[in-house]
Amino acid sequence: MSNFRIKTTDEKCYKIDFKGEGSIDAGGPFRESLTNISSELEIGVIPILIRSPNNKNEHGTNRECFILDSRSKTPGHKLMMRYFGGFLAFSFLSKSPMPLNLAPWVWKQLLHEKVTLHDLDGIDAYSAQVLRDMQQYAQNLSD
Repeated sequence: MSNFRIKTTDEKCYKIDFKGEGSIDAGGPFRESLTNISSELEIGVIPILIRSPNNKNEHGTNRECFILDSRSKTPGHKLMMRYFGGFLAFSFLSKSPMPLNLAPWVWKQLLHEKVTLHDLDGIDAYSAQVLRDMQQYAQNLSD
């Protein structure tokens, strides 16, 4: 991951040249490439993000959000996750944000914060309701 080391906030982790467009990478093509990478992550071209259940079901909050795909377990997927993490880190360090709609659930997990039922509600309202119902009914059952 040494490719992602930077010296200033104006550094880029790679230089981009769009073939046939005659672009000079003074920032515009680089930022466009970050937008393209983000778009490809969200539409599934790069198979590490999926739409949240609230997104798929068009129900609940954070409907525009994406979560990490737990099925991405192959060595190739793990390598993609590693580079995705590198891009996120570079994005933070260089103040060159990637336009990703990651669910708050993802950020809490990346920061090793406790995930709650409320957080689950933010990505999967139906499952959160089932768990709430189970908690409620369990209180009425005898030992």
